[in-house]
Amino acid sequence: MFKHFSLGILETLIRAICSLILSILVARTLGAELFGEYSYAQSIYFSAFAVLTIGLPRIFVKDVITKKVSFEMLAVNSALIKVVLLIVLLILCTLDMYFFHTGWINEYVIIALLCYIPFTLNSYTDILEGSSKFNELYLSKIISVVFSFTFRIIVLLAFDDISILLVGLFVENLILLVMNFKQTQKEKLVGRFEFFNINKKYIETSLKRSWPLAIASISTVIFMQTDQMMIRNILDAEALAPYAISFKLASTWNMIPMVIATLMFPQLVKSIASGMDWETDFRNLLRLTVLICILPVVGCYLFGDYIINILYGSEYHDAYGLLVVHSFIVVGSAVGILSARLCIALELQKKIFLISLLGAISNVVLNYILIQTYGAIGAAYATLFTQLVVASLGYLIFSETRNIFYIQCRSLLLFRAKT
Repeated sequence: MFKHFSLGILETLIRAICSLILSILVARTLGAELFGEYSYAQSIYFSAFAVLTIGLPRIFVKDVITKKVSFEMLAVNSALIKVVLLIVLLILCTLDMYFFHTGWINEYVIIALLCYIPFTLNSYTDILEGSSKFNELYLSKIISVVFSFTFRIIVLLAFDDISILLVGLFVENLILLVMNFKQTQKEKLVGRFEFFNINKKYIETSLKRSWPLAIASISTVIFMQTDQMMIRNILDAEALAPYAISFKLASTWNMIPMVIATLMFPQLVKSIASGMDWETDFRNLLRLTVLICILPVVGCYLFGDYIINILYGSEYHDAYGLLVVHSFIVVGSAVGILSARLCIALELQKKIFLISLLGAISNVVLNYILIQTYGAIGAAYATLFTQLVVASLGYLIFSETRNIFYIQCRSLLLFRAKT
């Protein structure tokens, strides 16, 4: 597990560094307004991920672990669902752009969504994860990130064009698809891709099991990405630029709890299924993750202003206050990510759905009010409050999830004496 964890951290580190360097170059090369538009298109892109997956990856991984479905059938049916969802999403966005003219969709958004085409065919990531092939999975991700980063740097220096720059997302997804497919073939996990191996019953069952996770994922995206979308549409793209910078710097660290949750999820499912003592292990894991995520809070408060000026330039000095608030959001996000995975392992998807839905609604309302009153910093405070509700306080609402809140409280007593 330590070897997998090390490789996962390496992949996270490489992705974070590449993403950070790219954002610095784009911000300095294109200026605040175009950087804001680029960040807005990426925000829509990451939001679309929740719509295209609708909570199914966790269900599929669990089915792979428990051997409820053949890998060949999972590959075909997963791809079919994502292809249909992408087509529907593109149709709706095209209609909005050419007929409804709400201002939310532009050509950059359409290009970003088209970059998901290889992703819709890639069911092999779930198969590798469920089979605990983490080394192979993370190596594929590292290679795809490096190739995509190189492509985008060349494009940025040669063309200064956002449209071509966004194509780097397509390159990353395509390389990951090819490498994951070849790896499943090498490991003999999947035979040939059987186009007619469509199981309507399995699709219906999976959708019924995943719809709470789907709403939860979409709700999570709403309170993680809607702030940027609303800033751009209520204010303008230039006002979004410093906010996007603070979000980028903070989210760089936020990848660590995501890696930890991904690596520990299979073991957590097995521990619960076998009746082992999972609470102590989860509490220690949560405690370690929170300690790791407290580091950027201190660093951003003490050195955030210098970091922004050195990396992005004095043009974006307004990002400092936003960065401090976003660093606190990272701590809440870490708790939320691990707690949500625990709920999935305990078959409490519907509770996640309701808590996330509550958070999404409150976030949209708060963003609308606070952005108009306080500007971009209002969006940061809205997201911080929503993260507190979704990651922790919301678990008090239901008796089934209340124990998770108590586990969180015990975990956050970092220096509690042993009894």
